Amino acid sequence: MRDYLIYVFYGDNSFTANEALDTLIHQIGPKDTKDANVTSIDGQAFTIDSFGSAAMVPPFLADRRLVIIRNLFVNFEDKPRQSKRKSPAKNNNETSFINNLYNLLVEIPSTTDVVFLENNISNSNPLREMFKRPLLKSGSSKERVIIKEFTSLKGEALAQWTKNRVEAKGSKISRAAITQIIELVGEDLWSMENELEKLSIYKHDQAIEVQDIEQMTSGSRETNIFELVDRIIEGKTEQSIKLMDEMTAGESASIYSPTYLISMIARQVRLIALVHDLSKRGTPSSEWKAALGTSSDFVMRKTVQQSKAINVNAVKHLYGLLVEADSKIKSSQNSETAVLFDLIARASLAHKV
Repeated sequence: MRDYLIYVFYGDNSFTANEALDTLIHQIGPKDTKDANVTSIDGQAFTIDSFGSAAMVPPFLADRRLVIIRNLFVNFEDKPRQSKRKSPAKNNNETSFINNLYNLLVEIPSTTDVVFLENNISNSNPLREMFKRPLLKSGSSKERVIIKEFTSLKGEALAQWTKNRVEAKGSKISRAAITQIIELVGEDLWSMENELEKLSIYKHDQAIEVQDIEQMTSGSRETNIFELVDRIIEGKTEQSIKLMDEMTAGESASIYSPTYLISMIARQVRLIALVHDLSKRGTPSSEWKAALGTSSDFVMRKTVQQSKAINVNAVKHLYGLLVEADSKIKSSQNSETAVLFDLIARASLAHKV
């Protein structure tokens, strides 16, 4: 039997890190024994005693146990916004806590593996420093720690991952479609997986093409919202109403309900306002995507373009119109469609504010 292993999985690619964790969980055995032999501990509830209780007991009707510790390292990051986080060391000081953890890790039985699942870890994190010390059991010369960083996929690596993912689902995808879906979804593999699953089911054994993405993905619906907001900002009332008419007619009506469209327009106006604020505060552009809550280059680029086409006062005016439209719909005294078209007609004049 092999000795225990300690894994530290970290990085901003949480999707792939969780897949690596799932592989380890799968190796524990069938579900009826897996539940008894896999323990997950949240970093905020972590104590040396709770960890010891989970790690030191022998596996039940299986060869191994697995203890998963999520987001423990973040408690030791030296950041002001985390200064109020509850310390897992409780009444012990940090050094004592780390030493106790180290001593326990050294004594873990050969039948227990441990996974620390983290986001990004700074080089100065004291727990990271702890893992630079040799975690060797008495009489052993083999290192037991595997530290792996999972970084976001970009460029060709992301394109290849997308292609492989589709093929694993029994489908195919054209190169143009790969480019299109990456443009719409970005580097968020959780969202990408969801979109690829829908497309693979939709196309079955046929190749996924650009037109399929335009029809099926939520990113394509975002594209239509961007186009509508573009026309509103440019003051093109007639074109705005025409596009709105197309979006709310026929099969599209089930997707673009008046309430949904108002909420999506409001979301985009909020993002435009946020870009104005980020620019005013001098926030580095490299941090803007995170602030906007998106991983999509397309969403980022379009929002910045729109923010340059409309001033802050006009954004505030649009907000007022959206609040008014929402109130009218909730009063149940107005047709949702009528409220929506009135909103578009009046919003198209916002550029004059």
